Amino acid sequence: MKIMVETSARHLHVTDADLKALFGENAVLSNKKDLSQPGQFATNEKVEVIGPKGSLVMSILGPTRPETQVEVALTDARKLGITGRDTHILDVRKTGEAVDLEAADKAALVLWPGLCAIHARFHPEQIEAVRKADPSCKVIVHPECSPEVVRAADGAGSTTYIIEYVRNAPDGAHIYVGTEINLVERLAREQEGRIRVEALRSSACSNMAKITPEKLRDTLEGIVAGNTDPITVPSEDSAPAKASLERMLEACA
Repeated sequence: MKIMVETSARHLHVTDADLKALFGENAVLSNKKDLSQPGQFATNEKVEVIGPKGSLVMSILGPTRPETQVEVALTDARKLGITGRDTHILDVRKTGEAVDLEAADKAALVLWPGLCAIHARFHPEQIEAVRKADPSCKVIVHPECSPEVVRAADGAGSTTYIIEYVRNAPDGAHIYVGTEINLVERLAREQEGRIRVEALRSSACSNMAKITPEKLRDTLEGIVAGNTDPITVPSEDSAPAKASLERMLEACA
């Protein structure tokens, strides 16, 4: 038996009433692209979702539904300003028997339990230790760290956020970074002599390390020369996989 698993980026569903409130009495959702789920489609309609701290422009997925629902990642929730007090993590053990539907219904954001093994290695105690050693230091972390680590840090954001934070730091700054070690070491080399950049702790991703400049060069040269060995995926697997990726990209567009 084959089970298709899809990723789902930020998007929202709306009721007929909310659709009319947003786009007018005669508004209908226009089909931009069919999704893999029968009858579901990405639309041309977008709305700005505004939170206590920030906003995000999201696509509406059709058709309309009985309830309006906004679906975002935890990192998106932080950008919007939805705090841990407003969230509920689903307990999906025992085939869903432990799910607290009442708590989920009260939460502004319902989270599926998951983690990044690389960022799960960072803990609040590590932040306490570096601040004790240098009270003037700054600590920035990737948002895939635990909520406790994110709250304890001076800043949290994407890889781009971390790079820009370091590059824009004042001369003489001392910054600890909580993310994959290779990025931290590259930033440390880049900023050597201007500021100090250190890893909150060493946390390496062995899979990322498999991608090297030499392998990338060889692959690109092989494609140009036409002597690469392409990986062929059966259509019954590639079609739904492609649909899943396209749905994610459409919703993020």
